[in-house]
Amino acid sequence: MSQIKVCSNNAKLILKELQATGNEIDWRGADLQGVDLSGVDLSGANISGANLQGANLKFAILIGANLSEADLSNANLSKANLTNSKLDRANLSRANLQKANLIGANLSGSNLEKVNLKGAYLHKSNLGKAKLTYAKLSFAQLVEANLIEANLKSSNLINANLMRTILARANLRFAKLNNAFLWESDMTGVDLYSAKLSNANLCFAKLAGARLDKTNLECADLSGVCFMNASLQKVNLTRANIRGANFSKANLVGVRLNCLDLIPYIPNINQKILNALKNGEILDVSDGYSSKNSYSWAEWVIYLGKAEAYKLVKQIGLNATASFIYAISGSHPVPNWHINNREALAEIQRRSKG
Repeated sequence: MSQIKVCSNNAKLILKELQATGNEIDWRGADLQGVDLSGVDLSGANISGANLQGANLKFAILIGANLSEADLSNANLSKANLTNSKLDRANLSRANLQKANLIGANLSGSNLEKVNLKGAYLHKSNLGKAKLTYAKLSFAQLVEANLIEANLKSSNLINANLMRTILARANLRFAKLNNAFLWESDMTGVDLYSAKLSNANLCFAKLAGARLDKTNLECADLSGVCFMNASLQKVNLTRANIRGANFSKANLVGVRLNCLDLIPYIPNINQKILNALKNGEILDVSDGYSSKNSYSWAEWVIYLGKAEAYKLVKQIGLNATASFIYAISGSHPVPNWHINNREALAEIQRRSKG
């Protein structure tokens, strides 16, 4: 019977024989469309390139299985165990993987368009360059997963756990990330245009060079986030926690902030700093607060903003306050507060002429 070509009708029978004799399961390129293998153990099986369209693999055990380039579109893999499996370049469009175990799985370059991954376990999985447009990932566990350059446009990641996940250069345009946990995630260069991240936790996340135009970050925790060189045009930061966030060289045009009316407007801000420097003051860009006769660039902004600025420093921190004062005062983008003395002075002079 082992010589008979495996197909949807005889797969279970052949599997039983293979398991009884201890032979390896090698079903590469097999036509198993619509097959019912629910609950079976296919651990270590080689099913790469197989046609499993519409297959029923619910509760199946596929630990370490090779499903590279397999067609699993519309398949049912809910609650299946795919730990450390190979699914690179596989077609999983519209598949049901709800609450499936994909810990350590390789899904790089795979097609997961409109897939159902609600509550799935994807710890340390590789989803680099995967297509996840319109995917359902609410409550999914993606801790330390690799999503570099993945396409997650219009995906649903509400309440997902993305702690320390790598999302560098990923496409998250129009994605829903409300209440998502993104603590210390790497989102360098990510595209979050018009995405929804209300109540999300992004503490200490890296968003350098990211695009967040028209993104909703209302009530989000953004403490310690790096927004250096990011575009935040018309972003909603109402009631967000931005204490300690780094907005150096960010574009903050049209930003919405609950304390926006408290941020002082300083006309000709760069010229006023230059005028003060001509009076013998020293420009010191050292970290933190400087000596009593010396001010860093950010501190000069606070000094010129007077009492209102000092109040804001207590709420959101020194650099964040200076960044928003610069934005309100019409000097864009936000300066890089950490450049050296010579570069800082040259930049202030350049801005004063513009």
